[in-house]
Amino acid sequence: MLRRFTAVIVFCMMIAGAFSVSAEMSSGASRIMVLPFDGTSSGNFSYLTDSIRAMISSRLGSKEGIEIVDYSVNAEAINLLLQGGNLPEDETFFKKFNTDYVVTGALYALQTGLKIQVSLRGSSLVDVEGKFSALAVNESEILQSVEGLVQDITAKGLGVKTSDIVAVTGGTDASKSVSGFSTEHPEKIFKKGVYGGSIVAEGGAAVQALGVRRSSPIPTMMVAMATGDVDSDGSLEIIAASRTSIEIFQFDDTRFRKLAEHKIGVQYKINAVSIADLNNDGLMEIVISGNEGEKAISAIYNYRSSAGLSQIAKVNGWYLRPVTKPGEGLMLAGQKGSKSGVDGYVRGSVAKMAFDSDFKNIREDKKLGLPKNIRLFDFIWADLAGDGTVELVAIDNREKLLVYDSSNSLIWVSEDDFGGSRNFFGPTKSSVKSNRDLSGGTTEADFDRVTTFIPTRLIAVDLDGDNAQEIIIGRNARQWSKWISETREYDGGSIACLSWKDDVMQEMWHTNKINGYIADYSLNQAGDRNDSIQLYVAQIPDKVLFGLVFNEESKLLRYELGVEGVK
Repeated sequence: MLRRFTAVIVFCMMIAGAFSVSAEMSSGASRIMVLPFDGTSSGNFSYLTDSIRAMISSRLGSKEGIEIVDYSVNAEAINLLLQGGNLPEDETFFKKFNTDYVVTGALYALQTGLKIQVSLRGSSLVDVEGKFSALAVNESEILQSVEGLVQDITAKGLGVKTSDIVAVTGGTDASKSVSGFSTEHPEKIFKKGVYGGSIVAEGGAAVQALGVRRSSPIPTMMVAMATGDVDSDGSLEIIAASRTSIEIFQFDDTRFRKLAEHKIGVQYKINAVSIADLNNDGLMEIVISGNEGEKAISAIYNYRSSAGLSQIAKVNGWYLRPVTKPGEGLMLAGQKGSKSGVDGYVRGSVAKMAFDSDFKNIREDKKLGLPKNIRLFDFIWADLAGDGTVELVAIDNREKLLVYDSSNSLIWVSEDDFGGSRNFFGPTKSSVKSNRDLSGGTTEADFDRVTTFIPTRLIAVDLDGDNAQEIIIGRNARQWSKWISETREYDGGSIACLSWKDDVMQEMWHTNKINGYIADYSLNQAGDRNDSIQLYVAQIPDKVLFGLVFNEESKLLRYELGVEGVK
C-alpha cells in the first residue's frame, strides 16, 4: 500500500513539475542536474531511493527560474562518467551536460525514521556548495520532508526567492538528527569553548594542549602508522608504513630517531598497519595489510631491538586487522580480497580469524555479523554510553560517521564528513610508481574499476574516566567535490574527539588545522586519566593536485594533551 501511495505521489509531482519546466525554460534559468541517490544504507526504505530523487527533481523543476537537466544515459553510464579518470577537473561534468548545478543525495534508515541527505554543488561560474538534510519519522512525512529539502535548496542554496512555506515536522527526534559538526564561526567557538594553543575544546571537556613536537622531514610518503611498546622495553615505538616499506621510530624528547627499516618490495602496496598482542605472550605483533598486484596479502611481524624486524607469518588472499570488542576482548579480523577491480578488490563478509600461537595456520573462524556494506577497516566497537552495551561506529563510502546499536540498527548519521582518505584496496592505478598511485589517478585500463577507499583510523578510548568511550577520528577536508567519487584529494584537516551525549555524537575537542593531508594517527595514554596523553599524527605537508606532489616526504607530529573530563 505504501509503495503504491508513494508511486502516485511521485507521478503527480512529476506531472506538475513537467508543466512548470516546459513553461519556465529560459536562457536565464538556473540549470540543475539531480544525480542518482545512494541507497546503500537505506534499509527497508531502499525502494524509495529512485522515487525520492524523482520527487526532488520534479519539485525543483516546478520552481520559477529553475530548469532540470535530464540525461539520456543510464545509471551505469553515469557511474562510469563519475570515475576520476574522466574528470580531471570539476568543470568537465558541467560542460558535458551544460548544467550549472549538480544535486547528489543519500538515504539512511535510522531507528527514528528515514534521513535524507542532499548536497548541492555549483560550477566555478556560480561557485555554490551546500548540505541539507531532513528526517521523516514515518512514511506519511516523506513528502513533507522532500518539500522542506527543496525549499532549503531553492532558498538557502540557490538564493531563489519563493513564497512557499513548508514546515518539516519531526519534533525532538528531527532536531537530534542534526549534528553540531558544521564548521562553526570562530567567535562562536571562542564564546563556547577554550583555546589551548593547538587544541580547541568544545562542550564539557577541559582540554589543555601541553605542546606539539614536529619531526624533521621523513624522506618517504607515509600511508599508515601505529604506536606502542612493541618490544616491551618500556619505550614507545612508532611504526610508520610507506607504500612498500615499514620503519620503526622512537621519539627521544628532542627528535624522532629511526630504529629499523624493512622494505617489502616494489610490487607490494601497504593499506594499513596495526599492532596488538595477538597470542597473549606479552609482546606486540605488527600486522600489515596490503596488496601484491591484484592479490590481497597480509603479513605479521615482530620487532626486537637486537634482531630488528622479522616476518613471522604471511597470509595470502586476506586483509587482516586486530580489533577489540568490549566484553569479548581482542580478536584478529579478516576480509577476503578479490582479483577483480569491478568489486573493488575486496569481497565477502568480515570474519573472526583463528590462528595457532606461532601464527603458522591462520584461517577463518566465523562471520562477525556486521551491518551490510561494512568492510574490514570501516568500523570499531565501543561502549559509547558507559552502560555495558556495545555500539558499532563506522564510516561509510560517503565519509559519514554512522552509529549502530547492539542489534545493528542504525541510530545516528553525521551531517559532516569524517575519515576521508586517499588510501584504497587493490593495486596502484598506474604502472608509474609515484604519488599518483596513492591518490586515485586512473588510466584507461582502470576504467571499469570501482575504487573502494579505506577510511582513516577510528579509535575508541575512555579519556575522562567515566566508563563511556570517546571516538577519535580524522577530518581531512575535501579539495574537490564529493560527487567526483573515484578521486580524492584533501587540503588540510584536523583530528576530532567525539562523545555520545543526548543520543547524538557531540564534539569534545579538535586539533587546530593540520596542513596538507593526514595519513594516519594514534593515541597513547601515559598513565592515569589526568596524566599526559600523546596523539601522534602522520602528516604529508604538501598540497596535492591531481595526485601529484613535488616532495615525497612526511612529518610526524606529537601532541601532548592534558584531559580532565567532567564526571
